[in-house]
Amino acid sequence: MNRNDLHIRSRCLLICIFFLLSGTASAHSISSIALVGTENLQTQQTIVWKTTPGETTLLEIAPQNEAGSLTEKVVTMLPQKRILFTNPGMTVCNSVFLTNLKPDTTYSYRIRSQSNGQIEQSPSYTFHTAKQKESSFSFLVFGDSQNDMPENPSYASWKTTCEAAYASHPEAKFFINLGDLVEEGQNYPHWLGWFDAAQNVIHKIPAYAILGNHETYVPNTRGSVEPEFWEKQWPMPANGPLDLKRTAYSFDYGPVHFSVLNTQEKEYRQFGPSILAEQKAWLEKDLAATHKPWKIILGHKPVYSISTKRTSPEIKNFFGELIEKYHADLVLNGHEHAIARSDGHPLYYIAGESGGKLPRNIAQNPPYAFISDNNGEPNYLFISVTPTSILIKCIGQNGNLLDAYTLMKNPTASPAKKAA
Repeated sequence: MNRNDLHIRSRCLLICIFFLLSGTASAHSISSIALVGTENLQTQQTIVWKTTPGETTLLEIAPQNEAGSLTEKVVTMLPQKRILFTNPGMTVCNSVFLTNLKPDTTYSYRIRSQSNGQIEQSPSYTFHTAKQKESSFSFLVFGDSQNDMPENPSYASWKTTCEAAYASHPEAKFFINLGDLVEEGQNYPHWLGWFDAAQNVIHKIPAYAILGNHETYVPNTRGSVEPEFWEKQWPMPANGPLDLKRTAYSFDYGPVHFSVLNTQEKEYRQFGPSILAEQKAWLEKDLAATHKPWKIILGHKPVYSISTKRTSPEIKNFFGELIEKYHADLVLNGHEHAIARSDGHPLYYIAGESGGKLPRNIAQNPPYAFISDNNGEPNYLFISVTPTSILIKCIGQNGNLLDAYTLMKNPTASPAKKAA
């Protein structure tokens, strides 16, 4: 393999060295290894991990051979580093952005780190790039995974939901978390708990994370600050509005164009002008530019609320008209901790919760035809896309099917319908 087979970009010094994988040291300080979604998973992949200060760390990556093992030569790269000053102490957030990968190819990777002469390494993991032309695929969606326990950074319920979803649907190409990943976004032990809970899934398939209001919260006060902990841990695609890069962005997979919105107008209001006005102009350009047959809009706070006390009418006021104008097919939101689905096109779906925080003050509001609190049990969505339909299944943590709905591509000729 030569450098043209695999090109890796990083803002810091890059090293391209070929050498045999060796050593048996076990990892202790390497943590939170994850695949992060990119604009195009056919040829791109971001890999992140954390280390302690003072360590030299790097990524080793190589395509697997036909026998399923690593090829003899690997590419080794130094990461971009972001220093995060946390309540327990200083942490280094590492990331490598891979480009020019081969579509429909399995790659093996692992992390190495050295400090004071001691070498540590992670286990070897794999990921598979998307096909050049992928007309049908599936993915997972999780509503709020926060634990509702500011003083306790345990994410056992999120772990159960995440692992159950992937075990039942290993064909999923990626997962989306619709915001409020953690209870207090500026409380670092909560992030350690979240990544640890997702570890058995997030090193296998990429995650697309969406900013929620809780990502702005500081410990003990519920006051909001700019989400530094989010920004340094989640290098999402940087193709959104200039002032909101990596919290508003878009990406493509197969026949679908996904547009991600930052809905935290209330939390950002103290920092400057309306973030929704800037995003409205960006979203119009984004939707107008895509030629994908399916369009899915993602955001934390819903366009139409089912809460009697937590409504966000500004979301509808800024984006509702564009959703209709550009014929978006599906709008996925979180925030309410309950499940809600409209009937028709576009389809509005509130995804429930995956971490155990119970819904409050829920009411039957239009345009929703189906609303459920699932008796407080966490849930997830499994979404399957074909050229002519999108099947959405809402599944409880215990595996029970709570709702199923098929959205047809041509709603006037073949109306959207409930799945059997």
